[in-house]
Amino acid sequence: MKRITDIFTEMTNPISTSFEKEYKKMFRDNMKAIFFALLAVILVTSCDSSNSVEELPSTLDFDINDLLVQEIFELQDKRAAKELLEFFKQEDASYRYLAAMGLASVQDTSDAAINALGKIADTDDDEMVRYAAIYALGQTYHTKATKHILKAFRNDDATGNNFLNSAVLEAIGKCGDASFLDLIVKPTNYENKDTLLLEGQSWGIYRFALRSIASEAGTQKMVDYVNNRKTPLSVRRIAAHYLSRADIDLNLHKEELLQTIRKSKDEVVKMNLVKSMTKVTDEDFGAMAALKLQYAQASDYRVKVNIMRVLARYDYDQVSDIFFSALKDKNEQTKFHAAAFFRTSGKRIDIDKYYSIGGDSTLTDWRLQINMLGAALSNVSYTRSVLRKEINERLLSIYNTSKNPYEKGLALEALAGFPVNYRVFIEEIEKVDNHPFVKTKALEALATIRKNPKLQAIFGEYYSGVAAKIRNGFKSAVSSGDVGLAANAASIIREPKFKYNNVMRYDYEFLTEAQPKFKNPKGMEAYYEIQRTIDYIEGKPTAEFEKPAFNHPINWGVIKKMTSSSIATISTDKGDIVLKFFYKDAPGSVGNFLKLANDGFYDGKVFHRIVPNFVAQGGCPRGDGYGGLDYSIRSEFTTLKYEDEGYVGMASAGKDTEGVQFFITHSPTPHLDGKYTIFAKVIKGMDVVNKLLVGDKIKTVTAGEIKPEAAK
Repeated sequence: MKRITDIFTEMTNPISTSFEKEYKKMFRDNMKAIFFALLAVILVTSCDSSNSVEELPSTLDFDINDLLVQEIFELQDKRAAKELLEFFKQEDASYRYLAAMGLASVQDTSDAAINALGKIADTDDDEMVRYAAIYALGQTYHTKATKHILKAFRNDDATGNNFLNSAVLEAIGKCGDASFLDLIVKPTNYENKDTLLLEGQSWGIYRFALRSIASEAGTQKMVDYVNNRKTPLSVRRIAAHYLSRADIDLNLHKEELLQTIRKSKDEVVKMNLVKSMTKVTDEDFGAMAALKLQYAQASDYRVKVNIMRVLARYDYDQVSDIFFSALKDKNEQTKFHAAAFFRTSGKRIDIDKYYSIGGDSTLTDWRLQINMLGAALSNVSYTRSVLRKEINERLLSIYNTSKNPYEKGLALEALAGFPVNYRVFIEEIEKVDNHPFVKTKALEALATIRKNPKLQAIFGEYYSGVAAKIRNGFKSAVSSGDVGLAANAASIIREPKFKYNNVMRYDYEFLTEAQPKFKNPKGMEAYYEIQRTIDYIEGKPTAEFEKPAFNHPINWGVIKKMTSSSIATISTDKGDIVLKFFYKDAPGSVGNFLKLANDGFYDGKVFHRIVPNFVAQGGCPRGDGYGGLDYSIRSEFTTLKYEDEGYVGMASAGKDTEGVQFFITHSPTPHLDGKYTIFAKVIKGMDVVNKLLVGDKIKTVTAGEIKPEAAK
């Protein structure tokens, strides 16, 4: 049998110039067929046990204080692709590796960059350099990178490497068109010990799905993998992620997936398969019954939260018992999620229950109290005007007397249940001395009222005047000069149901006048949102935004002192969270974070955003998620994945807009891979992360070293 590498040699190096055109055409026309042949061969070849995931290197061993290493990172930071390519000529593999990885962050789609990466991916004699180049090609998300990625795929005794081939399969999922999905899915002859290949194949199918490319054959393969307990756990997890996020119909697979949910011992598999149940119609309510039973048996709050998210789509009277029981759960996130459900999705039939819980004078949990009062206010009948007034005044009293901006913000959300409060919200938006979080929540509450489908019926003949006042409130927010108000209001104006593109067609100067105020690192999010709204009103496609200019160098003074034992402790109201840093992967982000920590910047800041079983986000100087400093740092994308709980990433409003805000994941979130910088990992204190709620304070962030006894 001819060796696969010999086929590639013939295809790419014609034996005579007279055959050159014929062979080039042959290469183009048969690339997909060759890829299929390669894939079929490699999937029937058992990989050696030495190819286990645990034994693979995660990065090259380079000295972060090497001046050339630092130069490469600085070129990456400046997005200097041309200069990075020059390092491919270096004899030291570390420099070639870092240059390729640098291009993965730059994401240059020029022919020069893609061709150079393709050559390195195919010919470099160091596997880690080839690996970095394959990853960088995938990070371009460009179809023209596909041919170079495919060329790096090979299998024979001399050149076969399933570590690299796995990377190829995943990269194809980022760049290939739908026909390549079919080629990845087709091979079926494999052994379960071929972990790397199965992971690459599964990641490839998953990455396709994130680009809205999916097929029934791909879905069937993912179902087969997740249902087979002999399949490596890592592969079953990827398959479960696919089933939870892909835009697919799972009705044909409902029963077998429910069986796997019942039997699975792995919480990551279980929580993602639970989410996949949103993709079945469940006419016989079998999924609902199974999930309710799973809720009763679940010990992991993340599984419970996902079950509640799925159950929320059923009729209220069929699932309300689960949410009422969740109000008594030991985990605060579970309780908060259930209480928020009643505020947003409650029904009139249980208004007295809501008020009984929220109105209990002995209740000390203000989050539970406000949400339940909000549920009562949203659902009380207009025939019970006395009770409605009583509930409304109680919430107004909480708002007016509280000194906690996060309690006040939640009270505003609850007060949105009574549309007459729109006047209150407009007043609160315009108060100069209001906390940014309070003003932002007032604006969001005003938007909630505007979205109320009963608004016209409630105000009757006064509706037009009320709608105009609310619209002017949004316009005033854009013109306020406040980044949070402007960004939020601009996005609200694009709400299709409001049809403001018609109303404001000749009245959107306020947008063009406000936009220049935000053309700076602090205001970029508002700048982008306003531009999107201008494009919406003008009926244009969304403009391609100008990339933030380089304005903040890497803090090498901090990085050069770091070792593998370097840590930081985030002390919070709920306890301590200990982080270990990926300073060789993301020196810009790590150096920035530690400089801020050492300066005391994070002291007293809060976690302003908590999404149960997703992230806890904090570090905003405004406290509402729209704050930053007068600089931005660069995105640093590496082969690190959000494949476990406790990864720490940089929050952003788009590539290269990072600054001071960070988030900690509650569970694996691989859809964030290669899009949000990973710069640290929680090594102690995940129980604390899982207790955090909006408004919980960061007392201090202290840098240190792992103690010898703790490292053992």
